[in-house]
Amino acid sequence: MSLVAQLEACKTKYYPEMHPSAVNYLAKLNDDQQYPAARCAMGDEICMYNKSASLGVKSMNQANSVARERTAVDVLNAMILHVKLEGARFKFYKQKAWSRDEILTTRGMDLMEEVFRDINLREYKLNVMNCNTFHRVTVN
Repeated sequence: MSLVAQLEACKTKYYPEMHPSAVNYLAKLNDDQQYPAARCAMGDEICMYNKSASLGVKSMNQANSVARERTAVDVLNAMILHVKLEGARFKFYKQKAWSRDEILTTRGMDLMEEVFRDINLREYKLNVMNCNTFHRVTVN
């Protein structure tokens, strides 16, 4: 029995038992687009050297192993790792921000100027109160 005949036999046997959406999903692509056996059966001169469907699956699983190692073991460990990574990212950008001499970045200055461009300062009253460790500013 050829591999294509095996594919057809499996379809005939299992498709009637499957949910229609699953059958729809499997039938969306032609056999020669998704099964190596069907590609090899397209002609006598066509063959795949040292390849099989299981090798393709193994290579895809290898590609995602780093991500799976982080989450498949334990959700708690994955969350701890996530919090550590976010903490390191925050620390990096905090250090970058505090090491600047300017008050705002170029983009921040542009945004501030855009916001205050059409404001008439005479319409507002600013009250600054000096506290021990901070200033309290109210705008009316």
